Amino acid sequence: MSLKRILKSVILTLFIILNSCTDMNDQTQEIIQHNRTILKKELGKLEQEKVLKPSEAKQIQERLNADFDYYLQHQNIDLSGLEKMFFTTVKSFENFRINQPIFSRISSTYHVITSQGDYAVQLQFNKVVNDWFDSYQTETEKLTDVINQTIKTKQLKIYTDISDAEYDEIIAVISEIKSNTTFSNTEVKKILNEGMLKYGNKSDNSNLEILNIFEAVSRIKKLGISEELLAVYNKNKTQPALPSSPEMKKQILGRFNALLSIEMITQEEFTYYTQTIISDVDFCENSIDQSQIKTQLLRGLQKLKTAELDTEDREAIAHWYYVLSLKHKVEITTDLNKWLYGFDPK
Repeated sequence: MSLKRILKSVILTLFIILNSCTDMNDQTQEIIQHNRTILKKELGKLEQEKVLKPSEAKQIQERLNADFDYYLQHQNIDLSGLEKMFFTTVKSFENFRINQPIFSRISSTYHVITSQGDYAVQLQFNKVVNDWFDSYQTETEKLTDVINQTIKTKQLKIYTDISDAEYDEIIAVISEIKSNTTFSNTEVKKILNEGMLKYGNKSDNSNLEILNIFEAVSRIKKLGISEELLAVYNKNKTQPALPSSPEMKKQILGRFNALLSIEMITQEEFTYYTQTIISDVDFCENSIDQSQIKTQLLRGLQKLKTAELDTEDREAIAHWYYVLSLKHKVEITTDLNKWLYGFDPK
């Protein structure tokens, strides 16, 4: 090969690399800018809900945008640098208490940042952040979060065989556990077990919702009765037939319509989430190639990776993809766990 041809080859390779880097930087800038908009909108909601004062919302927005700016200038930041940035940020919020909704905004910002880099670093950093919040919150604050999440689920009317009156009774039970400091651990265990027996006799999904509520209280109070509560759930568990594609589409549209109606998501997000999932349902329905189906499902999960949704809504998405994998006999359990939890808990 002549020297001239070698030089041309080197120049072409450098051109491709430089353009590739430019495209990646542009994509990162676009992702960050999109999430700046989401951050402003979500903080505005918290301000309207009186979770934050206007001055606090402004303070959080300015600080997290500064963290976005810092990341754009230091995209090779390592785990130590991320930890330093995070702890400096939460320390700057000492003038108010960080509750679950505020923490969700903070952790979402860092999820966007870490999802652009090394996956192993993301997993380690997620653990650091979650461990910090677990230590930061008091038992009372954690129980308050369980109550608020239960109220939200009641309002969404996702589990139609759990009546409003039953939700109110469950909320009252947790509120009593939170406020009555004279309860012994033995008494609280009895209350939770009796609650699981009383309400855990419905459809599987509703029973699982009730199990999650009572198990969360058990975990917060460090009671160690998860297996006892799970035994009640398993006793009443049935094995229903997998839903058909039309049924799944109805579930998907129903859930996201409910979120849209209470302004938990925007119309743009509604369209993006539903079209992504329903297109994957259609693809699976019309394909017999298991390799292509698995690729399609993983691609769909990747598109939804940074979706700004609560844990319960992300669990619903994971369930739909799990059902699709079962129906078409492809294995994506590990991928689903990593998508949902940030790691495989097995």
